[in-house]
Amino acid sequence: MLESRIGRFPQKNNKLHTHQQVSRSLINLQSRGLILRFREDTSYYIIPKDIARILRYEMGGELRNEVYETLLNDLSVSQLRAILQQLDFNVSGVKETLIKRIIEHNILPSTALKVFSSKDLSDILRVLEGTKISGTKKEKIQNIIDYYEMLATPTSSDPMDERARLYDFYEELASRDYKTLRINKIIDKDVDIDNYFEEATRYIFERKLGMTLIEMEGTRHADGKVQFNKQNVILWDNKSTEEPYVFPENHFNQFLRYIRSEKMRVTLFLVIVYDYTKEAVAQAQKLKAFSEEDTDVALIKATDLMYVADQWKNYSDQKHPEFNLQVFNMTGELTRNLLLSRMEWALKGVK
Repeated sequence: MLESRIGRFPQKNNKLHTHQQVSRSLINLQSRGLILRFREDTSYYIIPKDIARILRYEMGGELRNEVYETLLNDLSVSQLRAILQQLDFNVSGVKETLIKRIIEHNILPSTALKVFSSKDLSDILRVLEGTKISGTKKEKIQNIIDYYEMLATPTSSDPMDERARLYDFYEELASRDYKTLRINKIIDKDVDIDNYFEEATRYIFERKLGMTLIEMEGTRHADGKVQFNKQNVILWDNKSTEEPYVFPENHFNQFLRYIRSEKMRVTLFLVIVYDYTKEAVAQAQKLKAFSEEDTDVALIKATDLMYVADQWKNYSDQKHPEFNLQVFNMTGELTRNLLLSRMEWALKGVK
């Protein structure tokens, strides 16, 4: 406001920046490796995840506001008041008011935590799973900040469905990223991962793609089933692994049993993983041959299935778009480029 009043904002005599000036600045940031430009229908500029935190520090921030709020929420009212008192701010009000005051006054997390003794910081760290408790006071403060840095946005992308929170961590469930899943309170036990990966996939087909799921009897069956047409169904199975999926023989036999035990013909068996090997692709082709029903077997990465779930409506020219399962109906790798190509023709209305 001051710069504006004295005629110095955005430039001398309050002149706006030209498109050429903005373009030159963006090119300069690109040349320094600070932003990345990519183009689809329009150009996008993003900050690579690997350096986002460093840039935030350089610009005077340490945690995203929503994550900082989570950190403060985990402290007691007396601890929040101690922070404000130490910095000569008003200490009255309920917890929500105290948190809001700390954030509004731009009190950095490191400044707030510096108020506590080394013992107090150790007590805070003890309840943060997977964090190192020992070290100097400065190191303990950094360990607390690092823990909360790992937190994603605490709100769900779809408050109407509790499975959406699992969907928000779909890639982490697929790759069994235990640390991220624990820090974000997605799992309590490691064994939760497989079940939650399946639930998130059911959410994708049911809510994101608008499919009606077919319930299956017993426990020895694929993770999901939907109707393809009057004569055929599609089955899918989730396999979460820390390393790229190799499609072992026991899974080959398991999937073959699923296909052959279905009363209706299985036109497609979809295997959802975080990544896969060339050997897995060969196994998919082999399973198609052994199915005896010419069942297509496709491998898809969790990130690519998410992309389809979020973007498919943009490829439809219909007023009330419906997802076409032909997008997935093939054998081999369902790569991102291939999915884009298939959505281009499968989701357009018949002329």
